Amino acid sequence: MESTVVMFVFFLLIMVGLTVYSNYQNAKVERIRIETNEQKATQIAKRMLFAPELECSNNNARTLDCIEIQKLQPFVNRVKQSPAYYRQEFGNSRVSIKWVYSPGFTGTFSAPEFFRANPTDILVTSPQKELFNFKAGGESHKTFTFPILLWDKRQVPEWSYFGWLEVEVNI
Repeated sequence: MESTVVMFVFFLLIMVGLTVYSNYQNAKVERIRIETNEQKATQIAKRMLFAPELECSNNNARTLDCIEIQKLQPFVNRVKQSPAYYRQEFGNSRVSIKWVYSPGFTGTFSAPEFFRANPTDILVTSPQKELFNFKAGGESHKTFTFPILLWDKRQVPEWSYFGWLEVEVNI
């Protein structure tokens, strides 16, 4: 009878140990998956910010974390013309830009054309615009946001706005 109780306790301890170990491994795998998604989103954001189609440059000097507003609509058109190239470049992701803040200006102010419902409006009706969407439907996803500078060269001197680059990746 003693031997049976000892064996029962021994197997009980083994089962508890395996359960604790499997929970630890599952948590570790989840952390690695989250880090991988964050790295993937950061890589996509950096590719967007350093893309020659969108870069901000003044006298051939790049401005970091900056996108020129006047280059956004041609970029969207270019993505529609060559979706295979951009899908390969950015993977299964969705990228949008959100116009968040415009500093107080004196005089007449009109919103950047890219963020208007139609070019004749001067107000922004939808401050978030999608640049491309290469995500497959039905998959779970995670959205990461990166602060950016939106540069408007319509005025002299140029104006800058605060915005968010939203990168949505499949998890």
